[in-house]
Amino acid sequence: MDAEITIARLLHAPRDLVWDGLTSPEHIARWWGPKGWTTTVYRMDVHPGGVWHYCMRPDHDATEEVWGRAVYETIEKPSQLTYLETFSDPDANIVGDSRRTVTLELHDRGEHTDLVVRTRFDTVEEREAMEKLGMAAGFSMTLDRFDDWLTTSTAKGSAT
Repeated sequence: MDAEITIARLLHAPRDLVWDGLTSPEHIARWWGPKGWTTTVYRMDVHPGGVWHYCMRPDHDATEEVWGRAVYETIEKPSQLTYLETFSDPDANIVGDSRRTVTLELHDRGEHTDLVVRTRFDTVEEREAMEKLGMAAGFSMTLDRFDDWLTTSTAKGSAT
């Protein structure tokens, strides 16, 4: 077994809009997380070494929180983002042994974009543990939300 999870999705928007949706704190807060969750972005500095710090909360329970922290490694606008992601606390301190390297590749298909997300764990056991937590299913729901957001008139009017 491999220590990587790969999810691919055809998104119904041009690559520049997909890039903006992935790299703008105002945009990503509208769709990041599985259905029924709300995300608050506390920091998002999209450059190598920059930090993205966020919190996801289920809509049905305001007391539950999942904090995340990512440190950007590679930025190749508009085709690739790589970051090291971990669970964190509210102060962006790493919690537990939850490291994973996430690479997002955006392939231009005119009015559409192929998005390939590769999440690499240090070990197969870490990947299996995240799968048991529902990571693959949750990320698939997140990409559904992203595609829905991309097809709205609000998103189409916000491409830079």
